[in-house]
Amino acid sequence: MITDSNIQSGMWGTHLPNDGSKIGGNMPTKYGVVQPVPSGTAALVFIEGGAYSDFEAYVTRPALPNTGLLTLNYTLTTDRNAPVMAQAIETDTILTVNGWTYNLSAQLNYEEGGHFQVANEIGSAEYKMQ
Repeated sequence: MITDSNIQSGMWGTHLPNDGSKIGGNMPTKYGVVQPVPSGTAALVFIEGGAYSDFEAYVTRPALPNTGLLTLNYTLTTDRNAPVMAQAIETDTILTVNGWTYNLSAQLNYEEGGHFQVANEIGSAEYKMQ
């Protein structure tokens, strides 16, 4: 297995509700990515704003050569306000190889009682786990 280490130090981009990216939601009052944090092992992604404020931080990476197996392993840590202030925390992993696109997205949906929703074959989050 090939490990893509230090991804937190990569070139991060952002999308906002008003930039044509179609992420929806309302404009946040404050948002950003701090990288790397002092530990050097993470990036800090933050957002502040009113109800349904939305912002997306992303890293675009080339597919790594491997044996055809893909493992995603990361740690997502929120502050104590997330369960009462956040609607959802989402991770979108979209892999395109040899003309095939695979949607490996998921979200922790606080608003729906803490469901962990995983994208199905057409990209909608139908599969829910509690």
